[in-house]
Amino acid sequence: MLGITVYLVVRRLIRKNKVEDQPLMILKERYAKGEITDDEYQQKRKVLDRG
Repeated sequence: MLGITVYLVVRRLIRKNKVEDQPLMILKERYAKGEITDDEYQQKRKVLDRG
């Protein structure tokens, strides 16, 4: 029973982190593709870190 509870909690935490990290991943992809400048990347990163 304890094993199932631990599994479910860990699974939920991992899923939550994936959702929260998605905007940062998109930002990094846009930067890597050259769609945004260094300054734009830094500004947007600061905004995401605050949120």
